[in-house]
Amino acid sequence: MNTLEQDNYLNLIYKCKDSKQAVLDFYDFKDSILPNKIYRYQKCSNKNIDALKNNYIWLSNPDEFNDLHDCKVNINSDLWVINNVFKHYDLSESETKLIFDLIHKVMTGLDFDIFTSTLTSEKYCRINEILNPLNDITTYKEYYEKFKEYSNPHKEKPMKISCWATCFSNKMDNILMWSHYANWNKGFCVEYDISKDLEFKHYLYPIIYLSAPIFKPELVGMEITISQTIFATSKCHTWAYEEEYRFFGKKSGKYTMTNKPSCLYLGKCIDKKDEQKLIKIAKSQGITTVKKMSTIPGRYELSSEVVYTEISQD
Repeated sequence: MNTLEQDNYLNLIYKCKDSKQAVLDFYDFKDSILPNKIYRYQKCSNKNIDALKNNYIWLSNPDEFNDLHDCKVNINSDLWVINNVFKHYDLSESETKLIFDLIHKVMTGLDFDIFTSTLTSEKYCRINEILNPLNDITTYKEYYEKFKEYSNPHKEKPMKISCWATCFSNKMDNILMWSHYANWNKGFCVEYDISKDLEFKHYLYPIIYLSAPIFKPELVGMEITISQTIFATSKCHTWAYEEEYRFFGKKSGKYTMTNKPSCLYLGKCIDKKDEQKLIKIAKSQGITTVKKMSTIPGRYELSSEVVYTEISQD
């Protein structure tokens, strides 16, 4: 997904709260940017080989994924305080910065007496006017407790999106994916042609890669799952090499694919026994083509060569 597509994608998500037509517009756009083919990199474990043999994928809880932030409602503490404590005030940029500074002081152990003296200082006079124009000690106490409540990231476990998903990539020749997810080129990669599988595509989402988590207070807690979609389909930009697409199911466990894999790719360093086993499965399951990856001399790239086709029966 390029930058323009990502911006359009996010804008359409935000508009989903407006009307049913906006939801339909989002899905139309989302489906239009999905690739015709997706790829799943895997190691040669018994579980993965059984999934290939019986044409299913495994839907997992994101807690099992390798990204610590995956599907977590990852909200900046400063912004959360602003939204919950100051949502009825029209704050200027300079006032917001002062509040951020005060939040950090509370987070790092500022006691109540120093909190009140800080607020009554000249630097914070405008904030004090907003919070407690009468300098009432009870009001100071209430705000001090609110600051601690909303700015303590360890008070409780982070909220997370409850879902079951599996992950695909956009390419079959991604060097890092072969190393990270296919057992250092000893595994395999399954290609699925989803161009005509409309039901599958409906539950397939592109992952967007960001420099910081998105926080839109007006979307949190809505019945429509806008915020859930954002947090479940966004990751830190350092993961962008995966070019991920994520399929969401209604329950954990096995999900039987409608179509058989359109091609099977074997890692360059795959064990000979695993190679023979996978080719045998491909023949029995009607997977028409099996290819094996190889390096390209003089380039940091991979290519693939056919080792079995249904026509040649090699």
